[in-house]
Amino acid sequence: MLGARRPLLLKIAVKMRLNTDVRKRIFVVMMSSRDVTDAFERIARLQLKGKQDREIVRVMIECCGQEKAYNDFYAELACLMCSQNRQYKATLQFAFWDLFKSLQEDGRVSDRRAMNLSRMLAHLVSSFHLPLAVLKPLDMGEMPSGLVLFLTTFFLALFTAQVPDETFNSIFDRVSTTKDFAAVKGVVLYFLNKHFVGVPEGFSAEQTKAIMKRKKKAIRALEAMEVLEYAHDM
Repeated sequence: MLGARRPLLLKIAVKMRLNTDVRKRIFVVMMSSRDVTDAFERIARLQLKGKQDREIVRVMIECCGQEKAYNDFYAELACLMCSQNRQYKATLQFAFWDLFKSLQEDGRVSDRRAMNLSRMLAHLVSSFHLPLAVLKPLDMGEMPSGLVLFLTTFFLALFTAQVPDETFNSIFDRVSTTKDFAAVKGVVLYFLNKHFVGVPEGFSAEQTKAIMKRKKKAIRALEAMEVLEYAHDM
């Protein structure tokens, strides 16, 4: 069955600018897999060498960003890859930093790409495969509309994540254990206080209440770190 589909998948890969042989092979495997586990196992059998395995993350990011509607498949696959090899965490982090740079500098990121990848990042953060500290390079002095859309979608996804409150609290509590916690804290507090002032239309009254409750929890956790930092300095 794959043999019949392969020429079409290769054409799609080229259209998506996945032009190298390695990226094409990864793309074909992802698009022809039955599920996340099947994709993971078949990618492992590609026996990529050296830095070639970084291309897996690049293909995942590109595919997720270009989907017409957000597809959780890529985030689940990324989580599985990270659980097997910590190197994927670093590669994913650099990939999102590249995205942040594009969002802040050239503004050529489509709304679809920004929203899809923000939800992917929220999934990775809420499952602790990437820390909230991934946001540290952001400059709150530069807030083009694409970046506001990305962060709004990210925090909406984070605040509505189907995780226990204890797990949610840990996402923010762990910021204090990172060496860049002051920068991360500043970025998150600034955005939540200045830009995340309400919940967009489309959410029920109950959902809106739950979102704003988690927003308040996040702010309280981060502001408490300011008190602890001050007390430590004293």
